[in-house]
Amino acid sequence: MPILHSWITNRYFCLSLEAIFALLIVVIAFTVPNVGCRWFALAERSLTQAARRPRRAILSVMLFAIGGRAVLLPLIHIPEPWMQDEFSYLLAGETYALGRVTNQPHPMWPNFESVHILQQPTYISMYAPAQGLFLAMGEKVAGQPWIGAWTSVVLMSGAICWMLEAWLPAPWAFVGGLLVIIRWGLFSYWINSYWGGAVPAFAGALIAGSLPRLLRWRRIRDSFFLGLGLALLANSRPYEGLIFSATTGIAFLAWAAKRNLWRRIARPGLMTVLSLMLGITAAGMLYCNWRVTGTALELPYVADRDQYAIAPLFLCADLKPEPVYRASSLRRVYEAEVKLYRKGRSAAGVPEMLRKFKDFWIFYLGPLLSIPIVASCLLSSTFKDERRRFFLLILAGMLGALLLEVWFYPHYASPAMAVIIALILLGMRELRSWQWRGKPAGLFLVRAIPTAVLLLGLVPITALVLNLPLDYWPLQWYGGSPGVVQPPSLTAQVTAEHRKALVFVRYSLTHDLSEEWVYNKPEIDKAPVVWARELDPTHDASLIRYFSNRSVWLFEPDKHPWKLQPYTPALESQRSSSPPFQ
Repeated sequence: MPILHSWITNRYFCLSLEAIFALLIVVIAFTVPNVGCRWFALAERSLTQAARRPRRAILSVMLFAIGGRAVLLPLIHIPEPWMQDEFSYLLAGETYALGRVTNQPHPMWPNFESVHILQQPTYISMYAPAQGLFLAMGEKVAGQPWIGAWTSVVLMSGAICWMLEAWLPAPWAFVGGLLVIIRWGLFSYWINSYWGGAVPAFAGALIAGSLPRLLRWRRIRDSFFLGLGLALLANSRPYEGLIFSATTGIAFLAWAAKRNLWRRIARPGLMTVLSLMLGITAAGMLYCNWRVTGTALELPYVADRDQYAIAPLFLCADLKPEPVYRASSLRRVYEAEVKLYRKGRSAAGVPEMLRKFKDFWIFYLGPLLSIPIVASCLLSSTFKDERRRFFLLILAGMLGALLLEVWFYPHYASPAMAVIIALILLGMRELRSWQWRGKPAGLFLVRAIPTAVLLLGLVPITALVLNLPLDYWPLQWYGGSPGVVQPPSLTAQVTAEHRKALVFVRYSLTHDLSEEWVYNKPEIDKAPVVWARELDPTHDASLIRYFSNRSVWLFEPDKHPWKLQPYTPALESQRSSSPPFQ
């Protein structure tokens, strides 16, 4: 039993279980590939019938994304924020929901500094606004920002199905849309957190799906969808979106020019709509930049990195001078980035590059979905299909750009999500007709892979029912926050006397840098609980005087269990903070 428990709680339990599934269906394919043939054929006929009407198929995919996650709500609840990025996006969503582009800086802002959040010249998330706008929509419409994240996943699923219909037969596009939901739309961190990923994937699908339609039908609406995709990418993943858009545009124009078809998309009406969309997007971005940073050409992300970061975003750039940190806990966050940067630039850079590929592979492919990719390579027609060459060029450009970045998370590659699905489906189509010694081994594999993906979805559900502590990294089968930051129970404790509270957070020198507690609402003075860093006696005393009508507490998250007590100022020598604010 201890061995079994150790395996289940291992970081790569879900991956190893998927590998067992993949090995099992490969063995069956080579031995008894006719097993379940009648049931598979019945399912195929049903899917083909459902995919006959493209619009209805897209709507069915979106309804499945809504209904599937709704059914899981009793088990996988609305997520609580945990990661630093989530709180930053939530600040943006709450700000936009108030009808603002940004917030005025607080007069006591040094105590409120936090990761990924600007305090000067205005108070707002450093991130591009698209994810925050979806969260704001959820807040305004349903009173719950997570509804915006859910909506983005629904739109992503429908858009990928729509994109696939432009490149593949309708039944395959429908299967692709359903696969997206089962694999990523129900259990991944794109749906079970506020971190994002679905918005740029939605945008990438709009771009990849509108281009072939423009060649075929030259419709205004396809030009609009292209412009919308470009706008969303520019405001969700600016760097990766630029690479994806440029690579896709170059590959598509070369493909069209080879057939002398580029004049079809050069019609004045199409170019006018696209130019108008891009012009509005550029004007909106310049305005937002000006409101947030005071300079139209300076992104909030760049302003935040200039104020706090030492390491650059790219491995080819140099370290920056260390800024003045007012809290040692903040310094340690950015010093950790320097270690990762130096690791990427050193001889250890090769293992770090392989780690990026590993995380990409686990999230987007894994053992099961790698089967059709490997099969298409072994069947020697990988580069004969023009569609496959087109998609591979885009994916290669994206992966090359990602390797230049210091760090990597799977949603960095999300603009290419639809392209990855298309490559998987092209491999499955080719694999379908392959036989082993006269037996339909390829047909069984193509039928069994989606079935196995569906069965894998039972793993996190079972884990939740049995209360098993699965480690879901790298966030493929992610059921929500592994720990709660600023939990309601703690908030209720400090406001038990029906008074608003000011909570100082004191970290130990061994604090987990990924767990940040100092995050606040857009309107800090109106919040029931205000979270602050300890800085120095002068600034802390000034903050207490500013909030003189509040109870004052000290919270130490690194104590086991958490320690919460009425605040008593510590001696400067007892603190882990850096020198006083200057």
